Amino acid sequence: MVAWLKRKERPTVTVTMSTPQSTYVPPEDTRTNICPNCGAELKKVPGAKTKCPGCGRYIYVRTDPRINARIVVGEDQLEGVDDAIAVANGTWEERKAQKEHRAQAVAALTKQFGMTPNDADVNWRMWNEDFLTAAAKRDTNTMFSVSWKMVDQLGREKKYTDAVVVAARGIIMNWADFDHEVLPAWTDYIEKAIKSGISLTEAHGLFVKGAVAVATIPKYKVDVDRAWKDVVKVLGK
Repeated sequence: MVAWLKRKERPTVTVTMSTPQSTYVPPEDTRTNICPNCGAELKKVPGAKTKCPGCGRYIYVRTDPRINARIVVGEDQLEGVDDAIAVANGTWEERKAQKEHRAQAVAALTKQFGMTPNDADVNWRMWNEDFLTAAAKRDTNTMFSVSWKMVDQLGREKKYTDAVVVAARGIIMNWADFDHEVLPAWTDYIEKAIKSGISLTEAHGLFVKGAVAVATIPKYKVDVDRAWKDVVKVLGK
């Protein structure tokens, strides 16, 4: 999550014991301007995720801990490199669980629609399941972060009307937790929905609808109309 979106946390005090540190060896930069997917020559060496103009497939940049080198990675090699990074970082169990969850989502959607689902549909199913599981466990941090992933995806797809419904979750949670603070990162999607053609009244209706998803938790069962008034102030309407 980007820095300005992070929720405030209570400060904690930790005590750490000094331990011997291994000598840090900077990774070798072995990136090239050759697409790892099709072999086409690129105008410049990729510095981040980009799409090859030749084949249309994505190129990624990673530091592979197995060879301690910064490399360009094709779509077919990405999973193996990311697996190695998770092992090196000590997050393999979490990644393994996510991979299993994704495989289950793919299988369920394939069975439901009779075809292999695209990544967006798989992500959406996983996020929905993650949100519902987090809500049942009262895991509000996960509810908040998953809602952001969902609203961000809707924004990328320019589904701004649907984004208002999901944005209501994050707005209400933050509003209730932090003295009625409204984060512009979330209201930006409401602004885009209004610019796309819906009225402020319609946006309000979608907002009320979305707030229901977090109202199962007592502290988020708030006066939604009052929260909406603060949203309108941020929107400058």
